[in-house]
Amino acid sequence: GASQTQVTVFGFIFLVVIIAIRGMIKKSEKGSNFFITMQSGDNKLKINELNGILSKHCSKAEIRRIDDQENRTEIVLLVEFDNPEGMQGLRESLRNFDPSISFSILENKGLI
Repeated sequence: GASQTQVTVFGFIFLVVIIAIRGMIKKSEKGSNFFITMQSGDNKLKINELNGILSKHCSKAEIRRIDDQENRTEIVLLVEFDNPEGMQGLRESLRNFDPSISFSILENKGLI
């Protein structure tokens, strides 16, 4: 409106270019992001020990949530693996660390 065709066209082209560049950057990023949820019924989840296991197998690990109740602990982490062997190694290490810990791994694809 108000005879602002050039400004509107420029704004549209600018947004398309930004979206295209963002898409190219996301495609070129290495690794895969996953959420890992770990639960223990007897508060065995020790963050320091888990950090040691995670650092061996993950290129990135960030705690997103800790739910600590009287007889149950749940930790949610965002992790990144550089290759599938990292995920398999983490699964085996968690099972060896404590077979009573349950965990689930969910891919984080993001919104776009």
